[in-house]
Amino acid sequence: MTRLPIALLLVAGLAASATPGLAAPKPKPKPISQEVPFTDSTPDYSGWAIGEDSHCAGVLPREEPYVFTAPAAGTLKVAISGFSGEWALDLRDAKGRVLAETDVLGGFEALTIKLKRKTPVSIAPCNLAGSPEALISLVFTYA
Repeated sequence: MTRLPIALLLVAGLAASATPGLAAPKPKPKPISQEVPFTDSTPDYSGWAIGEDSHCAGVLPREEPYVFTAPAAGTLKVAISGFSGEWALDLRDAKGRVLAETDVLGGFEALTIKLKRKTPVSIAPCNLAGSPEALISLVFTYA
């Protein structure tokens, strides 16, 4: 007689563990952090005057941007630092459209954008009138 209740308890326990609503949620992956040196040895102050597309749309050829591919939906925080003088920063989508831009006087530029899916983001610091090197710091946090 004791075997029947034990068997019922085992079956009930297996059914509960197989129920999707009772499963523990998956933890979000850890944020992705990167630091990348960036060189723009030709200051181009014309970006201030043009301003049609972004502060980084000067008349001189642009340096190749650093491309970060966001692996999923989430928040991307990007900053540049480690330079003297004046730099600006813009973020662009795969088609070259400006997603966000900043040009604050001083030695630090930062942007935060929300992304809806896996997508490449071009990170384009530009030297308007400063030292030739900067440091890109980024943190991607999953949604």
